Amino acid sequence: MKSAGLVARRAPADTSARPGFGPKPTTYILGRGSKLAVFFYRDAEALKTDVAKLDTVLGAAPGAAHPSLSPPVWIRSENLAALLFTTDAREADRVSLAITAGPPQPWR
Repeated sequence: MKSAGLVARRAPADTSARPGFGPKPTTYILGRGSKLAVFFYRDAEALKTDVAKLDTVLGAAPGAAHPSLSPPVWIRSENLAALLFTTDAREADRVSLAITAGPPQPWR
């Protein structure tokens, strides 16, 4: 994230479970109040199982209370799912690219 020019501050108080997701999220605040909830699964299959049961528009279990005002931007990569709550399309694109690009590679 840092190498993509994004400043992410961890929000330690916001680690409550989200209905429909197995793991608890690690939550970050980005920029001017955007929120990124990151869920790490033991493997891609466990993530796939949870996502199949979710309302992917709202990022929650069907029938669960909608915890935010806007639908999240879904970002998935192998065993990671992230929900980005933002109104900034450019920020959403940058966060998505940073996460799906994989870990930093060594300089050559």
